[in-house]
Amino acid sequence: MNRWFGNNSRVHRLGSKLLQVFTNNYNKNYNIHRPPSTYSYFQPLRKPTQPRSKRWPLFLLLAGATSGSSLWLGKTIFAESNMEESTENVWNVLADENNDHKDLSPSVLAPRSSTSSSSSPTLVLFEMESCPYCKRIRVALDYYRLPYSCVPVTAIGRKELRTTNFSKVPVLVVNGMEYNNSFAALWKIQEFVSADVREDERTIPAIERKWLYRVDDRWIPLITPNIAHTLSESYQSMKYLLSVDRYSWYERWSVNWLGPFFLYAMGKKRKWSLGIKDERQELFQQIEEWMADVGDNLFLLGERPCLADLCVFAFLKTLQPFDVMTDIKAHTNVMSWFHVPFG
Repeated sequence: MNRWFGNNSRVHRLGSKLLQVFTNNYNKNYNIHRPPSTYSYFQPLRKPTQPRSKRWPLFLLLAGATSGSSLWLGKTIFAESNMEESTENVWNVLADENNDHKDLSPSVLAPRSSTSSSSSPTLVLFEMESCPYCKRIRVALDYYRLPYSCVPVTAIGRKELRTTNFSKVPVLVVNGMEYNNSFAALWKIQEFVSADVREDERTIPAIERKWLYRVDDRWIPLITPNIAHTLSESYQSMKYLLSVDRYSWYERWSVNWLGPFFLYAMGKKRKWSLGIKDERQELFQQIEEWMADVGDNLFLLGERPCLADLCVFAFLKTLQPFDVMTDIKAHTNVMSWFHVPFG
């Protein structure tokens, strides 16, 4: 029995030889050098734990926080889920001037309504500085001289909207009734303006209806590609957006790193989805078509602005803080229309 299973038996020698071969190959693969005397049947070989750098956990934490915040910003501001329900291919994106004063020229303001102040509506606008639809409603309220109050909404989280039934801006509260769609808000506003400037959705001219939907379906989707035309422009645009919207210090710091790249990528995605080759030339062409329809008139329909004029004006005010506005001034003649009525 000892011949086969003893300490010096054939089975014992064969097992020791196989274990030594296996151990040598294992150590060679993992660069481990141990004397043969330390081998044992009952001591399994394990890859030793390598010391980890203390910097890696902190780096991964910061990278994860930055990426997460940037993606959260994209979902909050640039996502397709933010489009208005009444139109297609409209993104709830970007910009406005950080400007609380009323900047419409008194010479073109609508005449004051004959309605007494006691029956004036109570208007509250929940808005973000980076929302062109909010800008549209503000321009209309200023033009019709309707008093209103604004509630700035935090860009990430939107906790101010918890008191409403909606999760995205704009939200216009009219005597307790909430309107989340900018067109619905504009038509509701018509109930409180004087009869000579009031517009009816059912009877507006075809050319005005054309431009109301053109601005939503074609112009607003061009905002993101044009403010992120290059990485440099994307960085400047993101810097401006972080300065006008409400962010915490942590959100500003984290989004500032990857935000410009994310904005640039979203601009290219939007350009591809629109099927255009040059976003600048497409924008110039759209503006020139508008000016061709305006013709020799001061406004689209004549001597006073209609809702289409207000929407186009709000769109141009949206682009005013960005580099694209310089190109618009140089390659189109829209500024002659822009400055005459709205000073």
